[in-house]
Amino acid sequence: MSTLLPDESYCKCELGTLLYAGRKNHQIKCEVVDHREITGLFSHVEYDVVITVMPTDQIVNEPKKFKAATRYKEVHKLQTQLSVIHKQLYLKEAVPKFPGPVMFGANSPEVIQERKKATGNFLNFVVNNEVLCKTKVLQEFVENFEEIFENSSATTKIDIPTSDRPLSDLCSPVLGTLETGMQLPKQCSIEELTEEEEKIVQS
Repeated sequence: MSTLLPDESYCKCELGTLLYAGRKNHQIKCEVVDHREITGLFSHVEYDVVITVMPTDQIVNEPKKFKAATRYKEVHKLQTQLSVIHKQLYLKEAVPKFPGPVMFGANSPEVIQERKKATGNFLNFVVNNEVLCKTKVLQEFVENFEEIFENSSATTKIDIPTSDRPLSDLCSPVLGTLETGMQLPKQCSIEELTEEEEKIVQS
């Protein structure tokens, strides 16, 4: 049974399709942005993982972000499976090591920080490996990721001041209106020109 998907049509989510497409058109980054302790009968820690896909196209350059909550044991299982596949396929570079399980103190700050760092390093290695991105186990892992959208910046409302003057006043000519009985200056005629001015006009 093959460990790789035949083609991208077998991907079951958008993130899986983007990862399968390879690094030609995208830059991919993975980071652990937060964590929280889940209390109860089986207390554990969940880690919030965000995978950012940045297109290298100059026209379409809006990044896509996908987020999911995962546990240490899920990432540890994925690391074990991909390490075996990596070795079987004789791939270059070594898979980053992952901290082993602990009997006590799994929720201590030191262990949590160690696992956050290891999870980020491991997933960054995987999402930037074209062969491992096509494995069935990784494609199943990313099916739980959902796209997140950044909050759009609030638009500022601009109030245009209005005038209390009547519309007829606003539409009046720029030069204003002439008062009743006001006479315009009489236009000059050629007869009133001096001899020198008449020569210039007639030339």
